[in-house]
Amino acid sequence: MNRQRFATTAILLVCTLIAGLSLASSCATTAPHGSEVVTRPVAATPELGEVAKAPVAGQPAAAPREAFKLECSADGGVAAKMEADPKARDAAQRGLNYLSERAVAWQNQHKCYGCHVQAVTLEAFAVGRKHQYDIPDRSYKEMLHGLTTLDGGTRQAGGLRYAHGNSLQAPSKAFGGAALGRHDQWVDQDNQRDLLQTAEELLAYQQEDGSIRLDWVNLPVGAGSVQGAYQAIQTWQQAFARTADPRWSAAAQKSEAWLQRTIDAWYGQRPSTTQDINYAILGLLAAGVGNGERTLVDLREWLLNSQRPDGGWGFQMGSTGGADASNPFATGQTLYTLRMMGLGDSNDAVKRGMGWLMQQQKPSGGWSDAGFGKAEAMWGVLGLVSLDVLSLEVQGLARGAHVEPTQTLQVRAWDNSGAKVTKVEVIVDDIPAFASCGDQLAWSWDTRDLTQGLHIVDVKAFNSKGESSIRRFEVYAGDVYLTQLGSRYHQGKTEVTLRNIAPAAEPNDVEVTIFTVKQEDGRLVPDKPVKTLRQKGAQGAMTFSWDGTDEANAGQKTGERYIARATFRDAKGAARQSEEITFVYDTPEAQQQRWSQIGGQLQFGDDNMEGVANTAVELLDEDGNVVEETRSTAAGNYRFNSVERGKKYKVRVRKAGWADKEAAVEAPAAPAAKPAGDAAPAAAEKKVDFAF
Repeated sequence: MNRQRFATTAILLVCTLIAGLSLASSCATTAPHGSEVVTRPVAATPELGEVAKAPVAGQPAAAPREAFKLECSADGGVAAKMEADPKARDAAQRGLNYLSERAVAWQNQHKCYGCHVQAVTLEAFAVGRKHQYDIPDRSYKEMLHGLTTLDGGTRQAGGLRYAHGNSLQAPSKAFGGAALGRHDQWVDQDNQRDLLQTAEELLAYQQEDGSIRLDWVNLPVGAGSVQGAYQAIQTWQQAFARTADPRWSAAAQKSEAWLQRTIDAWYGQRPSTTQDINYAILGLLAAGVGNGERTLVDLREWLLNSQRPDGGWGFQMGSTGGADASNPFATGQTLYTLRMMGLGDSNDAVKRGMGWLMQQQKPSGGWSDAGFGKAEAMWGVLGLVSLDVLSLEVQGLARGAHVEPTQTLQVRAWDNSGAKVTKVEVIVDDIPAFASCGDQLAWSWDTRDLTQGLHIVDVKAFNSKGESSIRRFEVYAGDVYLTQLGSRYHQGKTEVTLRNIAPAAEPNDVEVTIFTVKQEDGRLVPDKPVKTLRQKGAQGAMTFSWDGTDEANAGQKTGERYIARATFRDAKGAARQSEEITFVYDTPEAQQQRWSQIGGQLQFGDDNMEGVANTAVELLDEDGNVVEETRSTAAGNYRFNSVERGKKYKVRVRKAGWADKEAAVEAPAAPAAKPAGDAAPAAAEKKVDFAF
């Protein structure tokens, strides 16, 4: 969407009453994974971190935000120096054509779902569509057909599985779920039911320690548990983004914690394969880990240090030749991983890797004619198609970092197709904040008017053909150290999950206190404290399990709503941040019988299905009181759990720089509960267009 026209753009609020939905949790998470979360910041002290002291969440910014408008002529663009090889996009297109031909031919011959064949090919196609390559609709639809309706597809008995012998169900679902997640994120929502069904089925393979039981290793295609964790996290996080159902983010955080413990063990003995490092990075990125967090910094360095002298990568760490010389599979996979971390064409390792991959590519577009050729091509193509139409080099912003009171941004853009760069723009929370004609931008951003919490910064470049490319950064203002709060009911306990983004070198503690609930002017608020759970703070995912008892081990009422308050304490014990979530302590089936859910999606108009992320949504009762608050997910979805039945409500959207809008909804009497595992039950929807 062209957000320069935000003043006349329609925003669509989809209000959905979700009745009888199969649940595995009873509350949700904070932005960007938000639902039913109340932020209660505590007075800051200066000991922990150098971050901007922004206004308290919920208070207005210091001044109204207006769009920065700048018109730039296409004729006046700049033919910026191209850092990437001018032939790189041509090579990527030839690779896509080769992969399309071979994968479709394999599918026509075998007439079944082949695990990595359709899955990795579809992921390459999704990345290609995102980066504006030419992928025939027929080829794309054929891969979706193989994933869904052929033998072994999502819509056959048992869901995704290896068709011959009904085996390899776990890896089949892991590969397919990750691909469906990418498709849903970057192409369209038409296969949402397939995604949610596969996400549901993957839960059965998650172990208590958070690992994913694949029971299959077949190198290099099947690399084991680290690969499975990455694929499951990618699946669940997109399922959450699309539904705001907190069980997905809770499951993803549990696997993230296992992945982090696995990586910690590598410090004593580094992993033997580049694949494990690549999959670990991709899993952490999917979980929302910031580029500045210690683990990702170390993994990136290990990966860069494993590059061969010829510019490629092999499968083994430390080997430089022989059977483990540079190969297209490992090189393409590593390039894809590095680009997902934000490394661009000006990075020497990326340049050398792209050069090696292009030199080894055959005129056909592939790299090998052997049976291994398809697998090589899948990852080789992913490495190449990660090159977008325009490239953006951004200095002064880091994904997942806190902003300084004054943030200095420098941006350089170049076009990879020979066109001129006409404009570079910075968009903060969907409002154009600064722009510059040409291929460069320098901006001193005063962040002191930002409210405390998450903010989304999009850096966008345009060319003379009318094409554009974008890089997104999620940053934080103020004392924010606990993010992605969520919970789920699991095996008799409520698991409260969160991410701790405090600097690894700063000691801290996190405590979760469970409260009974009361209502004040319609709002759900904490009443009496029940139990406090404490852990030593550690960067990454954290889980707190409440067994339904108080401090004296006396059992509490099931089926009731409770509030969990998570508090971050610095090394001196001072409370720096507090977050609250509402949940029901009971089984998913029991929750279905008693409570309703109201949810939907925020969109930028009917003609653009892009979700409006990180936007405040309030649930109002008949008297206009705010019952609960939440924020929309990365896909623009929101959800209110444990809503009382038989009442009328309104949903109100609040977004800085936009007028507040409301839509009416109603929670009817409770229907019969649907069977557990029904991932996509029918839902009544009301859609209302709002002009902003």
